[in-house]
Amino acid sequence: MRSFEFRERGSFWPAFLTMLGIIVGLLVAIIALYTVTDGAIDIPTPLLAGITAGLSGSVLIWFGKKRVVTIGNGWLSVSDGKQELARVPLPDIARARIYFKRVRNLELTNRSGHQLLLSPFPASKIPDEIVDFLRVQLPHLEQPGLAMKNRKLRTERIIDFPPQRGWNQPSV
Repeated sequence: MRSFEFRERGSFWPAFLTMLGIIVGLLVAIIALYTVTDGAIDIPTPLLAGITAGLSGSVLIWFGKKRVVTIGNGWLSVSDGKQELARVPLPDIARARIYFKRVRNLELTNRSGHQLLLSPFPASKIPDEIVDFLRVQLPHLEQPGLAMKNRKLRTERIIDFPPQRGWNQPSV
């Protein structure tokens, strides 16, 4: 049994509005500080830019949703740490696709065509670790044309899991 814990990218608008509020608050504080000290304090622009950039990254992570992927006992389950969100039997996984779109995304497709999309944020190797663990657990076929020698340069990775004969589906 193995668990993978990560955060997904948060919703844009709440993070944007929070960041806008932080920037306005910083500007008001700077103007107030400047007027109170009669211009004696001069705050360098690169310092403000660094503070703003750091806050924007932390705001995006703060608004991200926690996800825990657990693989074991014949199941792959996705939860938010408290409540289970999705559960798929391992033999029911037909394809795993890792592709790059801002971050490395993992798209799992089951035999009936339903998809489960996981988008770790910030950029991480979690999708590759999940797929590598599934490759150990299940017979697989990786498409050779898309698998490059250097893992960092991969733009897309597709692994097919053929149907298994004689597999007893785990009980709920």
